[in-house]
Amino acid sequence: MRPWILPLATGVTAVALLATSVGLVVQTRRASEAEARAEALAVQVEQLRDRVHELEAGGASDATGGLRDLLEGLLDGDAGLGGLGGLLGELFDPDGRAPTGTPSAAPGAACLTPDGAGGLGGLLGDGPLGDGTLGDLLDQDALGGLLGERFTPFEDTGTDALPDDPDALVSTLVPQVAAERQLAWTDPVEVDFLTPAELSDRLDALLAEDVDPAADEAAERLLSALGAIPAELDLATVRRQLLDDQVAGFYVPETGELVVRVPEDGRIGTLDRITLAHELQHALADQTLGLPDLEALAEAGSDRLLAAQAVVEGDATLFMHRWALAHVPLADQLAAAGGEEAARAQAGLDGVPAHLRRELLFPYTEGLDWVCDRWREGGWEAVDAAYADPPSTTAEILFGVAAHAGRSLDGPTVPDGYEEVLADEFGAAPLQWLFEAPGGDEAAALPAPAAAAAAWAGGRVGVFADGPATAVGLVLGDGTGTLCDDLAAWYAAAFPDATVVTSADVHEFTGPDRHARLRCEADTVRLAIAPDAVTARDVFTG
Repeated sequence: MRPWILPLATGVTAVALLATSVGLVVQTRRASEAEARAEALAVQVEQLRDRVHELEAGGASDATGGLRDLLEGLLDGDAGLGGLGGLLGELFDPDGRAPTGTPSAAPGAACLTPDGAGGLGGLLGDGPLGDGTLGDLLDQDALGGLLGERFTPFEDTGTDALPDDPDALVSTLVPQVAAERQLAWTDPVEVDFLTPAELSDRLDALLAEDVDPAADEAAERLLSALGAIPAELDLATVRRQLLDDQVAGFYVPETGELVVRVPEDGRIGTLDRITLAHELQHALADQTLGLPDLEALAEAGSDRLLAAQAVVEGDATLFMHRWALAHVPLADQLAAAGGEEAARAQAGLDGVPAHLRRELLFPYTEGLDWVCDRWREGGWEAVDAAYADPPSTTAEILFGVAAHAGRSLDGPTVPDGYEEVLADEFGAAPLQWLFEAPGGDEAAALPAPAAAAAAWAGGRVGVFADGPATAVGLVLGDGTGTLCDDLAAWYAAAFPDATVVTSADVHEFTGPDRHARLRCEADTVRLAIAPDAVTARDVFTG
């Protein structure tokens, strides 16, 4: 099945994604500094404690009595090392600036290396314990710095100014991206900077070429039957709105077209610069490593397509993060993350059903984590190798070496009177999204959606149509023997008005407008959803 958002474009960079990414870069940068500061603080406070003992032994107990109280305050309570968790929590989002939906653990955080770690140099003088005088020990500037460390704003480490002129910016970034990504351009690259109106027209042209209404209808039938989207939702309308609200840039491998959106006045902003770095990385990877053939992957199956996209987008997103850390001042990052454009885009994304939102962001967020792991293992060379041999399932992206191999499974059969409109893979990622938001409600999530989805060991789905009526058959390999119970719990949460009757290895769910039959075997689970019980049984009996 083809991607529903924009089939033939790679790196469809969303404004909300950029804002969230920038927010995560800022958070990671602050947290890393906080950890470094805390380590330095711990060492130097212990040195300070030793110095107090030395002074007391020399008869300076009166002078050090108050200082001992200060030390105890530093080592305990919310303001001291005992409250370090709270300190780090505040540093991750001190002003409530983190965009909506930002995960508590920043994707790819382990691969971000902020410059500078602050410190408390000079607190105890030039030597390990200073020069041995109370003046060093009680220096008010030093102690003020110690006490005020948690309140000190994050300091910029200094960056070279990027040009405002679009052509000059491209001339600066093209060699910069190649050097930092450790790849070499083989051909010149051209960038089109388009205003929102111009970009909208260009997207219309791409959609006219690439969108398949029949595929949209099949996806609507599937997601509606699974309760992931409302029955009345029109994917074409959602796509058009998302593209207008979200697209900051894209790259088309077949033509080499690279587009970055800029404001009507043509002035280059922070998000535009970051978008350009992201898209240039795609073009560079295409020239040197080769990007996946999306059409061929879509024909093979949507899960392997999504896994390959996660490699490509995870690579570009990791590079984008690291580039922004090195070249975009923190003040500009903060302004971009909290600006009107980012807020508007985030609001638009929040209005999209959770399943669609997760599908849109998966290649960037989970892809970033997967690529980060490769980068930590072997640098950019290890990431390069993934282009030649990408993961074939989203389970590999999500769970790494712990992922179960996808078994070859027989799909459902066409029920009497219906025609097949979709036969496709069904991966661990969409299974996890169902568990995260049964019936589209994130508040109804299973207790541990990722752990439940980790049981995935292969999957096929079929969608069948008889006029407006839809039947769906889903067959999943169960690698842990737990998937049956989790699917039953998911269905009950997604369709709470359904009644269930369980006998042996079959769960029958009856609701006002659909019937579901869940049949469980030792290592395989089969779910049929149809307008009536007869059709549901027919999905897996033919």
